[in-house]
Amino acid sequence: MEEHPPTSPCPYTVHMSTLLLTNHTHSHTHSEFFGLATYKHPSPPTRSQLASHFPNLLSPHYAAVCAPAADGETIPTLYNRLAYTLAAVISALDADPSRPRAIVICTHAACMIAMGRILTGRVPDDPATDDFQCYTASLSVFRRRKGVGGDVGGGIGVGSGSGSVVRWSADRPRDIPSVVYRGVGVMGGWDCLENSGCGHLSGGAERGW
Repeated sequence: MEEHPPTSPCPYTVHMSTLLLTNHTHSHTHSEFFGLATYKHPSPPTRSQLASHFPNLLSPHYAAVCAPAADGETIPTLYNRLAYTLAAVISALDADPSRPRAIVICTHAACMIAMGRILTGRVPDDPATDDFQCYTASLSVFRRRKGVGGDVGGGIGVGSGSGSVVRWSADRPRDIPSVVYRGVGVMGGWDCLENSGCGHLSGGAERGW
């Protein structure tokens, strides 16, 4: 990976995969996409529940950036949720003094495809467009575009007149702060280096979306 100027945000690579890779955080921000319903969809275990099975692996201090509404969401809301989440996560890593070089995001197929579009800024008018794939246990790799300076596009919106960053609230799960990503990519934009790669799998690509 080529070095960026020291004044730039960290040029880490985003690895997005359906593999269950253990990280130090557990979040519902990348939860599966469920359409609108009149009932509550199943939700992932809480951090405390997972901690009882995987002690000392999950950070007790990490708080989820946002989470989908229990009764589902629309496709536009899915995009808004993931764009807001990615902008918040990348912003936090940009500010991290340890300057991480890469992150791994484990997620589901619909989220995987949507995040590929959000990171690159290439969002088709028809969500059924075949562009970013997601096969079982596949791996997609995205690298931040060169020349991204400290004032990057595709960041989290600012509250009107207050000068404060708008934050998501669990009391209003569908009221997600605006993030610019169409045509530019979130937080300066990213290039896709590998689209749902399956070279590490003996059976190759299977059960793709």
